[in-house]
Amino acid sequence: MGSQNQIFLRHAETQIDSNIPVSQWALTESGRYRARKLSASEDFPQYREVYSSKEPKAIATAQPFADRIHVELRTLRGLGELDRAATYTQSTVQYNLMVRAALTDRGRSIMAWETAEDALMRFSNAVDDIISDPEANDVLIVSHGIVLTLYFAKLVGKLDNAFERWRELHFLDWGITSNGKVVKDIVQD
Repeated sequence: MGSQNQIFLRHAETQIDSNIPVSQWALTESGRYRARKLSASEDFPQYREVYSSKEPKAIATAQPFADRIHVELRTLRGLGELDRAATYTQSTVQYNLMVRAALTDRGRSIMAWETAEDALMRFSNAVDDIISDPEANDVLIVSHGIVLTLYFAKLVGKLDNAFERWRELHFLDWGITSNGKVVKDIVQD
């Protein structure tokens, strides 16, 4: 039968640390607090399983949700962010220009980053693996801004607007899909 609904959640606010790779960043204290608060909210949709990328910021966001329903948090490398390990932290302006280039020319590697096409394919395959499991049912998937933007932009037919959509995405924004259709867009236009 497979999963009924998939809830996608962007991780909470991260602590920027230019001394370590972006993929190893942790949450801020405020981010940890807000993730715990959202996990306890009665307004957040029901879920039965929790998946996360292997990055610390996603795991720290997902763990309170798993704890709330007493399930083991499952991590998958395929749910990780577009790999940007080949570059060091830049200014916000430089970073935004690089993300724009990556999301606009999705088949090209920007500064040795993983291409957006490859990241979207990797992420989509991981999601397909989760929802094709006959035991999976109403899953929460905690991931990252760029791949979530790409995934939802593809589903709603707005890949050409991916950068603009990414700029509108906030920490802890969430969306819902069911049977490959968007029920609640992760980006509120």
